[in-house]
Amino acid sequence: MDLKLYPLDKQTCSLKMASYAWKTDDLIFVWKEGDPVQIDDGLHLPRFTLEKFQTAYCNSKTNTGEYSCLTVDLLFKREFSYYLIQIYVPCCMLVIVSWVSFWLDQNAVPARVSLGVTTLLTMATQTSGINAALPPVSYTKAIDVWTGVCLMFVFGAMLEFALVNYASRSDMHRETLKRGRGRPPPPPPEHDHQHTSLGELGDHGDDGQTAYAMVSVGRSREGRGGGAVGVEGHGVEWERWESALHCGRLMTPLGYSTSTCISCFCTGGAAHL
Repeated sequence: MDLKLYPLDKQTCSLKMASYAWKTDDLIFVWKEGDPVQIDDGLHLPRFTLEKFQTAYCNSKTNTGEYSCLTVDLLFKREFSYYLIQIYVPCCMLVIVSWVSFWLDQNAVPARVSLGVTTLLTMATQTSGINAALPPVSYTKAIDVWTGVCLMFVFGAMLEFALVNYASRSDMHRETLKRGRGRPPPPPPEHDHQHTSLGELGDHGDDGQTAYAMVSVGRSREGRGGGAVGVEGHGVEWERWESALHCGRLMTPLGYSTSTCISCFCTGGAAHL
């Protein structure tokens, strides 16, 4: 069997009938003129359809003489509906699910990574299950090209987010360092309130007694860098890198649809040749 176009392949089954002991001088096989092969109307195969048949002669010559032989080639076409439901639709759904990470919140890094790894492992399991049901061959099959393209798009979706996230964090860190270098040093802490004497805080009454008042001795936090560092810069850098995610939202489905159409066109055209 030739499985290069699997599951859009066609297989040819050849049947030969020849004389073993009688030479052509004694016995000759001849095909009937009209309707040489009769096919039962109730004949049905679960995964194949008999498209046509072709009759021919295959006489063989040996040292003992020539022997009569008849051959018929039965052309079977594999049914595609089963593989469409069991292979192609699930693979398309897995690829589309991997695109959901482009629309998640920008800070939901665990959710995006979990989604990408899950779809990648599921796609790898699907590929292994497909190959386990086929005999091992040394050439590439059409289904291998399809699953390879799907696996590449799933991996690319996860890899794109990883690169964009790493690049944006690197830019944020660089911007924070620039802002920290250009900022003047913080002023020394104020200790005036702590060194204020009790006599200075009290009010002397007419009777000579001193009344003390409660005074706040809290330190001022202004100028100590208590605010967020580089928050505005973070937003600018993330907006710049978020354009790459917007590009992925558009280019990834377009590229996958184009690859699918090209793959189906090439495989279907080769199957009809």
